[in-house]
Amino acid sequence: FIHASETHPRIRTRPAAMALLLAVHLVPTLACPSTCWGHTCDHWVETSGKTCAELRENGCECSGCACGDATSPAPSPGQPTPTPPGSRRKILCLHGGGGTGPGFEIGFALSALAAEFDLVFPTAPQSGLWIRDPPGGKDVPTEDEDWASVAVAHLNEIVQSQGPFYAILGYSQGAAFVPVYLAQVPSGTFQLAALFCGYLPTTHNGLVRRINARAPFDGIASLHFMATNDPIITTGMSDEAAAKFSSPVVLVSPTAGHALPSSNDPTYPSVLAFFLSSPLLPRPPPPSLPLPPPPSSLLFFKPPKPPAPPPLAPALCVDDSIVCPHANDGECDDGGDGSLYALCPYGRDCADCGARVAPPPPMAPPPLPALCPPDKQWIECGRVGRCNNDGRCAGRTQTHEVRCCSDTEIGGWSKRHASCPWAESDDGMGGCHHSKTFPEAEAICAAAGARLCTKDELTSDCTRGTGCGHDRDLIWSSGDTAPGSAGAEGEQDATPEEDGMEGEAPKAEEAGKEDEAAKPEGWSSSWG
Repeated sequence: FIHASETHPRIRTRPAAMALLLAVHLVPTLACPSTCWGHTCDHWVETSGKTCAELRENGCECSGCACGDATSPAPSPGQPTPTPPGSRRKILCLHGGGGTGPGFEIGFALSALAAEFDLVFPTAPQSGLWIRDPPGGKDVPTEDEDWASVAVAHLNEIVQSQGPFYAILGYSQGAAFVPVYLAQVPSGTFQLAALFCGYLPTTHNGLVRRINARAPFDGIASLHFMATNDPIITTGMSDEAAAKFSSPVVLVSPTAGHALPSSNDPTYPSVLAFFLSSPLLPRPPPPSLPLPPPPSSLLFFKPPKPPAPPPLAPALCVDDSIVCPHANDGECDDGGDGSLYALCPYGRDCADCGARVAPPPPMAPPPLPALCPPDKQWIECGRVGRCNNDGRCAGRTQTHEVRCCSDTEIGGWSKRHASCPWAESDDGMGGCHHSKTFPEAEAICAAAGARLCTKDELTSDCTRGTGCGHDRDLIWSSGDTAPGSAGAEGEQDATPEEDGMEGEAPKAEEAGKEDEAAKPEGWSSSWG
C-alpha cells in the first residue's frame, strides 16, 4: 500500500506505462518488428484482445507476426518509435553496507527493470562501505563534512565515464548514501532517486549538515520503500529520510523484511511503475503533429484522483519543466483540484492546471487564556507517546530540551503536514540544545529566526523526528494555546524533584537517530 498523506502523494502511473509494466511480467515478448505505443503489437493483441486491424484504426503500426501481414505500413506522423538500444537509460544501483556490486546484481529482486534500463552496479571503495563507521563508535558521531569523500569521488568517476544516468537507486547503507551523494553533485545529475530500506546517516553530523543544506535536492522525484517487518531499519527511520525530499512516494510493504521487494510483494507493481512511468515514454510531438491518445480499450490502469494539497499564495504558479517533466502537455499533473496525477509539485503545471490562488486568510481568533501560571511554562513530549512523563506546567528556571518552529520556510527544516509550521532541533540552531531554561530556549529559537512551538503543535507531532534524540524528551513550548486534556485547570504542577527525575531519564536516542531503541544491539551505519 502507499502512504495516504499530503506529504507522500500516490504514485502517478499513466496507462501506457502500466501497459509496459504488464507486458514485462504477463506476456513474453515475440520477435515482431511492428510497434504500437512503445511495444510490439503482439503484446497489445494478447493483452487487450484487439485485432491488428483494430489497432491500426487507432494509429498503430501493426503488421507481420501475429497480425498475418507481410509488410508494415509507413509510420503515422508523430507516431512514437522504439527506443534504440544505444539510448537506453541507465540506473546506478548501490548495494548495502559490506556488500559488492556483483553480489547485489546477482540477487537483484528488481531485475525486470533490465528490460527497459541498463543497470550499473558499482562496488563501494572501502571494504564494501559507502560510509565508514565513526572511529569512536556510533555514540561519538563524526563532524567531518567530507567523511564520505572517497565514495563520492568513486561514483563521480563512474558517472563521468558511464553516464549520463537516469536514476540512482540505493539499498540499506546504499540508500543512506543516496542523499549524501545528491548533496554533492550538480542539479540534474539524476532525474529519479529510489531508496530501499533507507535512513539518514545520523552518526555523521557533518554529512547530515550537507544533506540539510541541499535538501530537497531541487525537487527530484523520489521513491522510498520500507517494510513493517524490517528488523534493522524501522519505518520511522525511513520516514525521516523521505522527509528530506519535496514530493516523496512512500511504499510500505506488509510482508518484506530487510530486502528489496520480491515479485509477489503487493508493492512490487508500484515500484516498477515508478521507474516505468511517463518520463520513460517519448515526449509529445510539436503542436503541428499531435500524438493521438491510446484507444480506451488499452487503458489498463487509471489511478484515483489524489487529495488536493493546500493552495499556494497568489502568483506563485510557475511552469517548471525540470521538476515537472509533464508541464504543458495537456493534462493537469500537479495533484491539485482537477488533476488525475500527482507526479509534479503543486503549482508547477500552470498551463494545464490554471492558476493556484490562496483563499483570503481567516479572521484572527480571540486571545486564548493562559495555559500555565505566570511563573511556569508548559512542557510537552517531543513525540506523542514516547516520553515516560506527561506534559505539564514547569518552572521557567527548570531545564528541559529545545525544539523550534517557524511560520515561514527555513531551509533544511521539516514541515510534517499542512497544518504544521516548519520545525527543527539542530540545523540552523548551532547544534542540539539540552537542559535549557525557558528564557534560554526562547533566545535560542529567536536567534534562529524562529519561535518556540506551541503545545498544540507538539501534541500534533509537528516536531517529531527532527533530531537530537528529543522525541523522548520533554520540550519547552510557547504555551500560547487553550487548555486541553493535558495540563487542564486543576492539574497538580510537578515538584522540582519530579522534574529532576525526568532530566535524568535515559535517552535512547542521544546518538541523534529517532527510534534508536528499535535498533538491534551492535547496530551501526554499516548495516547492509
